Amino acid sequence: MPRPERRLQQALFLAALPYRRNLFASGNAAALRSLAPRNRRAFLEQNFSMIELQSASALAQRSVRRCAALPLDIASFTLFDLDYPALLAEIYDPPLAFFVRDGGRPRPELRRRFLSALDHAVAAVGTRNPAPFLDAALAAWIKAPTAGCVALVSGFARGVDRLAHLAAIAAGRANVAVLGAGILNPGPQSNLDLPKTADAAELDFFFVSEFLPDDRAFAGNFPRRNRIIAGLVEQLNVFQAPHGSGALISARFALEEGRTVQVFDHQAFDLFPGSNDGGRAWLADGAAPILLPARLELHTIPSSAEDPLAPRSPQQLQFWRERRHGISLGARHFLRWQ
Repeated sequence: MPRPERRLQQALFLAALPYRRNLFASGNAAALRSLAPRNRRAFLEQNFSMIELQSASALAQRSVRRCAALPLDIASFTLFDLDYPALLAEIYDPPLAFFVRDGGRPRPELRRRFLSALDHAVAAVGTRNPAPFLDAALAAWIKAPTAGCVALVSGFARGVDRLAHLAAIAAGRANVAVLGAGILNPGPQSNLDLPKTADAAELDFFFVSEFLPDDRAFAGNFPRRNRIIAGLVEQLNVFQAPHGSGALISARFALEEGRTVQVFDHQAFDLFPGSNDGGRAWLADGAAPILLPARLELHTIPSSAEDPLAPRSPQQLQFWRERRHGISLGARHFLRWQ
């Protein structure tokens, strides 16, 4: 078995090759792990030119040197490691190498704690512009036994991702945030309080990325990040997604990999036209619904002329599954759980 440094260099070399589809000619990149070094070399020489192989080798060596100067509280996983997450290795395009760091104070056994969190992890994704009742929906969902959530995986984005991480911390769950940048450059800045909040509660908050730890964010990184969110879990939950939402990219990845996809809907989304049209289209196509406790607390949304801190009169409203019974909502109401 090659040393960890050698395995990392091999993985970064493969990741640097052009036309990644050539790596999957045998069906899955994980098949490369079973090839003897001589056969692996023959496979690569058959699919890539010598110039391409030499260029990838030089890039891998530079990447290894960059990694050598990084903090010691970073763990790297390669597809050649025996403890590479099994679910992630199953996907069509697994990251050949990825990095993990504890977002809070460095603690011992990072590798073991991260892998333990993945044992019972589920994902939650959604729009960056959530409806005002989504925080309560996520809080109720993550506490429900049916969620099966011991650790939450999400994308550390604004909106639903942030609300999901906050709900997980409040419920005492570990967090795994998959980034579209290196783990030394997490963002957005408005979310950097999340690992601090988790650390204060003595909970794990892991940053995960396939990009080199000091890489900056780039728009094209985020769709690639979404396949990792889907690949780390057996179940992915969509909590609000208009048409074209990046959350639906994650859901497509999950569906293609045979994972369970569940979608949340509620009649209250009618107050925000188009805000969950993508999620509703998935439900119409047969996606499983997310079922939460049957009762919600209804509050009046204050208008601009009203005091936002004025007392509000609660009423009870049943969930979207009862909307066929003629439940209607006024245009100035939103939902919160008791």
